[in-house]
Amino acid sequence: MTRRALAFPVLLAAILPAQEFTETFPTNGKGAPTGWTAHSGKFEVLGGKLITDGAPVWSYLTKDGYKPTNCVIDVEAGYYGIPNASVQFVGAVARFAQDKDTLMGKIQENNTATADFDRGFLLERTPSGTTTLWRELNTKVPNSAILRFMVVGNRMWMQVDEDKNGRFEQTLTTTIQSTLTAGLIGVCIWGLSELDNFEYHDSVLRGADNAVPRIGTTYPMELTTTARRATPWRIVLSASNQGFAFGSRRIPVARDAFFELSLAHGSVLGLQGDTDASGKAKPGLVIPNVESLIGFTVFATAVTLDATRPEGVDNITNEIEITFSR
Repeated sequence: MTRRALAFPVLLAAILPAQEFTETFPTNGKGAPTGWTAHSGKFEVLGGKLITDGAPVWSYLTKDGYKPTNCVIDVEAGYYGIPNASVQFVGAVARFAQDKDTLMGKIQENNTATADFDRGFLLERTPSGTTTLWRELNTKVPNSAILRFMVVGNRMWMQVDEDKNGRFEQTLTTTIQSTLTAGLIGVCIWGLSELDNFEYHDSVLRGADNAVPRIGTTYPMELTTTARRATPWRIVLSASNQGFAFGSRRIPVARDAFFELSLAHGSVLGLQGDTDASGKAKPGLVIPNVESLIGFTVFATAVTLDATRPEGVDNITNEIEITFSR
């Protein structure tokens, strides 16, 4: 295997800047968890879940030390199953300044006659009012689901993985009107909902709008990083989104045969290049014209290279699912 293009050594130092952060809420206790700040509501960690006292209020909690402009946030949203209970929701927030100055993606129980999350929302809350986009969930969520919230430039997306298999079944997207500057990241809970497995990336990888990964074609993607000069990037592939520890951080895909293949043949597959001066790039995965690939899924994540960092690795993005089709 060739490691010259990108190294993933076991001995990566923990002094890398943490553009990736994961919180599993392992320690029970009342109040905001260590390293977090509550802006409203009453929080508690119980049984490895972040909860509130169940009050019908916008309960905001932000992570200390992070203030990005662009980001991806994943959370596991848990429904607290009491039929005919009050409305409840779990949301991820970005560019947060205060209650009515933030962006949010959330899933919510809106029809309280059924015990499940049934709607997805994107909100831009400003001092002058709230702009809302919502859709009924394709599949109702009676237990828990993964919610992904992405913010890049003047757009935001919310995706829902209803069965937690790594594939997002539904996507909402809208244009951001005025909340365009950096802000805090965190979560918002209303009512009895539970939250776990918070994961944050300050660099974003996503498939281009309306792109379909067909065999024999090039699948276009969009990469947004924190680089402020032309910077080399690499994309790695895997058959699994079960990540692995990378020093103090985490690579969100598995280190398997596809991972090694994508490292060794990145140039042939279109998995390496340079960002522009603003840290953006438009990678394209070259998909072989092989019938047996139809229906097969890989997961992709991107990193940027910086010789001033230990082992030369800087940004790590979220993973995306790519299922090949005809």
